[in-house]
Amino acid sequence: MKQLLLFSSLLLHALVLSAQPKQRTSYAAEGNPRAFLYDFSLLQTPYTPLDNPVSLNQGEIWDDPNDYIIPVDFPFVFMGLELSFLSVGGFGAVVYGFSDDPESQTAAVLVPFDTDLIDRGIADTLSLSPIAYQVEGEEGQRILKVEWSNAGSYDEWTEWGTVSMYISFQMWLYEGTNVIEYHYGPEMIQDPAVFYFQGIGAFIGLSGYDLENIQFNDIHLLQGPASNPALTDQEIPVTGTPSEGTVYRFSPMASSVNPAHIAGTPKVWPNPAGQILYVHAEAPLARISVHSLCGQILWSGTASEALTAITVDGLAPGMYLLRVASLREQHLLRWVKQ
Repeated sequence: MKQLLLFSSLLLHALVLSAQPKQRTSYAAEGNPRAFLYDFSLLQTPYTPLDNPVSLNQGEIWDDPNDYIIPVDFPFVFMGLELSFLSVGGFGAVVYGFSDDPESQTAAVLVPFDTDLIDRGIADTLSLSPIAYQVEGEEGQRILKVEWSNAGSYDEWTEWGTVSMYISFQMWLYEGTNVIEYHYGPEMIQDPAVFYFQGIGAFIGLSGYDLENIQFNDIHLLQGPASNPALTDQEIPVTGTPSEGTVYRFSPMASSVNPAHIAGTPKVWPNPAGQILYVHAEAPLARISVHSLCGQILWSGTASEALTAITVDGLAPGMYLLRVASLREQHLLRWVKQ
């Protein structure tokens, strides 16, 4: 049986891997149901291959890559975590995101197409399925695009000895809005029961990851037909394959723009906070809520005045998120309970 390197722990500047019998990554999480932090929308737009990308596999024939690193050279926030670099892992299309904060105990998990993929050059000596990235746009509106081209199926290779089926897709990260998109391109998957080892479809979505407890949390996966899926926090794949031109967009509900660049951004103090956290919001009747890093709502209320005092002495020490939403805009701030 093929041995798969699974993440036994995810460190900030290094990935510690351990060989395990082949099994699919599990997105199951413990705890109460959590409110979604992202809105999902389905779009249709022509698929355009990257025209000047940086190669990640450098001609290497890949299977279960774990050492392809992508820098994030502009501010990008995922569930309160500002990402500094990405690491391509899993079965070929799971991307882990990390910050440069050595105290951070969370990571991002971006899942554009989680099924067992393989380089179609596996039967030869030349890579036929490049993995690459490029950054486009002007400062303040840049887009980091990562592309898997012409990726084949490991299960087709092991069952039939062929790599005739394939799919191409991209992941886009938007500077400023923190929007995440998955774009799907040409595909030829005649036999889903063989291409997808579970016979249904790929796991697609995003999630947080608890580095300390080694588990996924705040799961945002898609379920239902690939032509019209919906968000779920359950471990369910989409049914079928997204057609060429399909775009899945995940938009942060709590922050449509980078708060650091907005005049009048709400302020919190003291930070770290002990018993009381004060929030100054210029907009009247703003809705305020305190969230854990995995999205669980811990407190919510309405700010009828500019200054609101929140009792936080019952919270465990650690990092939290504060959402301030008015009729015109929303902000997501990080603060620490000491």
